[in-house]
Amino acid sequence: MFTALSCTAGYSCALHYFDLMTTFKGQLVLALVLNVGLKVLTFTLSTLLTRKLLPYQNGVYFTYNVYNDAVLFVAREATRNVASRLSILDERDEGEDDKGAAAEVSTTDPVVRSAPSQTRKPAKKVDIANVRKMISIALCSVPLAAVTALALEVTGMCFGRVSVFPSMIQHARVSRQQQLQYAHNSTGLSGAGGVTDASGRLPLLPLAYLPELTVVGCAILMALVEPCVVVVQSLNLFRVVVLAECVTLTARLLTVLAIVYISQRHGADALQADGEPLSGNGLRTLWEARMALAFGQLAYAVTHVLYYAVVVSGLPVAWLFGASTELQQVRAACLERSAHHDSLPKKNDGAPGAPSIPSTQRFPSVASRLHDVFAFPWCFYGIRDSVDACRQHTALLFAFLRESLLRLVLSEGESFALTSLGSEAARGYYQLIYNIGSLVARLLFRVWENACFVKWSREASLGHQHAAVMLLQLMLRVSFYVGFSFALLGPPVTRAFLVTMYTSRWATPQVTQALQLCFYGMPLMAWNGLLEAFLRALAAPAVLQRLQRWMVGETVVYIATCYVTLVFFGKDDEEGNSVSVLVLLNTANMLWRCGASLYLLVVSPAAAAARPPLSSATESRTARPMVRLQDVVRLFSGRIWVSFSALFILSRAVSPSIAAIAGIGAAYGGMILAFDAEVRRLLITPVWRRARALLHRRSGSDGGGVAPHKAVSPTAKGTKQQ
Repeated sequence: MFTALSCTAGYSCALHYFDLMTTFKGQLVLALVLNVGLKVLTFTLSTLLTRKLLPYQNGVYFTYNVYNDAVLFVAREATRNVASRLSILDERDEGEDDKGAAAEVSTTDPVVRSAPSQTRKPAKKVDIANVRKMISIALCSVPLAAVTALALEVTGMCFGRVSVFPSMIQHARVSRQQQLQYAHNSTGLSGAGGVTDASGRLPLLPLAYLPELTVVGCAILMALVEPCVVVVQSLNLFRVVVLAECVTLTARLLTVLAIVYISQRHGADALQADGEPLSGNGLRTLWEARMALAFGQLAYAVTHVLYYAVVVSGLPVAWLFGASTELQQVRAACLERSAHHDSLPKKNDGAPGAPSIPSTQRFPSVASRLHDVFAFPWCFYGIRDSVDACRQHTALLFAFLRESLLRLVLSEGESFALTSLGSEAARGYYQLIYNIGSLVARLLFRVWENACFVKWSREASLGHQHAAVMLLQLMLRVSFYVGFSFALLGPPVTRAFLVTMYTSRWATPQVTQALQLCFYGMPLMAWNGLLEAFLRALAAPAVLQRLQRWMVGETVVYIATCYVTLVFFGKDDEEGNSVSVLVLLNTANMLWRCGASLYLLVVSPAAAAARPPLSSATESRTARPMVRLQDVVRLFSGRIWVSFSALFILSRAVSPSIAAIAGIGAAYGGMILAFDAEVRRLLITPVWRRARALLHRRSGSDGGGVAPHKAVSPTAKGTKQQ
């Protein structure tokens, strides 16, 4: 009997957490928990790779990552922003998070425990038209990626090193010249002949450009699964985004590590310099290093495509990759509509609404089964549909495209300047800083930004501006807690961290100072993305155009400053003195962007779609800004400011030992839970409520107390009174 009660209680607890995780805030909590665990894995692999690579090889790795991120950011950001404004499920009420606490039933209610399915939300109707439109818009990322890559290469070939943007062809050309010059000047060194043999007498010219061509092809390949990504994001499946990013990063790191270890074992004779082994010289030539890192990009792209293809497939293993009931519901509805169109008479095949995928009866049995598994979302794609969807959202698409270009230059301006003017060693040192900083941004802040942008866009379309502002306040507090933890705990132990994790070769004074500046800029990094996402979701087109004009001016100043800095330090900056200045410029850039976004949010009214329909006279009188100034000023209580300031002073006064920093970190977490009731309710209250209910049920069944079946639910009480 006790075992049965325990199983029932555990099942009820599991169902409660399942219901919690299906809400928007629950999905964000789950994404945070997944990030904490998965970040350890990717960070460990990245640390191992950095220890094995030499600084100039790490610089090549940095160049490839910058190029891949630039092409995909331009190709995907605009289409994702437009597609996220479409709701594929018929949701007339988006306030389930606010109503979740009020609708939560008593934990001692036997009716709910015996029939937990009664608390589930009913199935929602799938909007097939919006799904088709969303897929058509998302697949525009493929031609956008191709056009972006072509534009970057043409710019690089025309302007050379003066070009602002990275170019793979230009990088391959410069690398080849460096190899030939090194072979010519160092013919007497051991291993120099290997350089000449490997790069100076290549039989075919395309082979010298093969690594860079592979990187270009990988960027376009990753854009092919954008329909799967936008469908996943529209259903608030943020854990899929987190898992996919972790799996793809792991695949890239493991691929490069495997190649480096294999090359090191086969080239052990070349691993000596001054009697000391040099890690990474198993890749004895620059071309070998470029090819190994290009294979890493290929593994990254292929894993990305396969992961999302499996998630949206009908395979049972899709649930292990993060699929949900809502996703399967959308898939089934779309395949049913596609099958209905396939079954139409052939005379309608030429009609505009005819499907682009042929009927499954024309396939052999194996191909037919593959089509049934992987048909979604490609079954809804047609060139005419994409043209019509882009024509319908032309103004919005171009507005987001212009903004994406400006945000790209503002976010990666110093990286672009490094790829054009910086030395390979400076790129390698900056890659170390960029890897540590972007690890948090990529696996945490960017997930929150994308998820909240989808949520805010949907709230704006439904007129729930107050709910959007409340979510913004919560996310600003949570992101500040995470970002400030790095500023509080990171700088005192930066050098010890570099020596322990990356060896003393990377723990130079310049790199230590740059990493400390990066830690101090983490809170700004956390706020910048959220504020811009909120502004894009709720602002009127005129406000977005105003922001873009400001960004154009700031972009010119920022890029010019980065170029002047790199020209001042020159190509011979082998110690990485320019890295600290670039990190400081990036922090100042984020501070300016946060200030500009806050100013526009405070002084500008929300878009008309974000408010209930009003008459023109009433709208002019009742129009209010998207965010009030007191909404930002009152984010934190006075106790939090005083406590955080005291902890910051204490962390700089005590000796930078692991025990002292760990104690300060524990005190920091305790203060957050003690002084922020909403964060405490989100993280602690559900756990405590379920544990207390479980203990109450066990004590009632063992000690002869009130049996659980004596409790009466509110529904039963109302029935008795009637």
